[in-house]
Amino acid sequence: MVSQNDTKYLLAGEGGGSKTVLCLMQGTGKSISRIETHGIASVKNGVLPVKSTLLEGIQKVLEKTEADNRKISHCYFSLGGPNQEELENALKDCLPSTEIKVGREADGDLIMACVPYFNCMAAVMAGTGTVAVGEFNGKRYFAGGWGSEFDDAGGGYRIGKDALSVFLETLDRRRQKTSLTKIFSSLLYETNINTFQGRMKIKQRIHALDRKKIASYAPEVYEHFKLGDLAATEIINRASLDIAILSSTLLPEKTGLDRIGILCLGGIFKLGEKFRNLCSAHLKKLRPECTFVFRDDFDLAKGACIMVLKMAGNADDKTILQVINE
Repeated sequence: MVSQNDTKYLLAGEGGGSKTVLCLMQGTGKSISRIETHGIASVKNGVLPVKSTLLEGIQKVLEKTEADNRKISHCYFSLGGPNQEELENALKDCLPSTEIKVGREADGDLIMACVPYFNCMAAVMAGTGTVAVGEFNGKRYFAGGWGSEFDDAGGGYRIGKDALSVFLETLDRRRQKTSLTKIFSSLLYETNINTFQGRMKIKQRIHALDRKKIASYAPEVYEHFKLGDLAATEIINRASLDIAILSSTLLPEKTGLDRIGILCLGGIFKLGEKFRNLCSAHLKKLRPECTFVFRDDFDLAKGACIMVLKMAGNADDKTILQVINE
């Protein structure tokens, strides 16, 4: 006989500016399906098609079951942007029979529920943007997370934006040649940089790029860094230093601790081992007692799974470890 836990489903979601992940679980914590779709986090309401993206994603994540969305008893969603009210309303429309909670990625609730399982007391999240959160002596600390216009230091958007700036300066012969121009060759299609009309065409194309597209250039910049391009090396070194600075300033200078573990989450840390090593080396110089902890098997979507289990009252240590290690 199927238990009551197994007849109900839990939905966990995590969404940033570049992508959204949805995870469907049984009430016991057993994973059923996981899908990726378009990003739904934005700086204000109405920028992205939040509701239609959710409807399509929920339908897709339920495909492996014969259930409809009325069988989803609880939903927790971790959001990377400030359009929280918009997302809450969209989820209520999509899941009218479900208990729903939307948390902000940067508020630290999800992260601080997870980091103890990795022997850490803080976390730095670096994807399209960057933010860090930690706790010490019962007080929560924050750093970064000011958005793409004024911050995002160390994130994919800043890396892509810096590379675009280098590309434009190279077009004007304001800096030496760089292989990074190959990344943006499509922006030059059928244009003449030596005419005003050609320059305006390029300008239009650049300003048409959205945050997700600009952030998507980061892995390509990293590949040019590995090949030794000076401009790419400058950008990647700066990004790794920015992440180390963000993390080093997060907690009080005098903690009395010999070791402080900082969990690293987000796609930027998947660029490669050289990037991770740069981050770690910078951090060690700034705060010798701090150590970055890299776990490729854990992400914010799994953190959201833990949070929805807590909502449903099923979050014992055994179940949480099952989610982490699955």
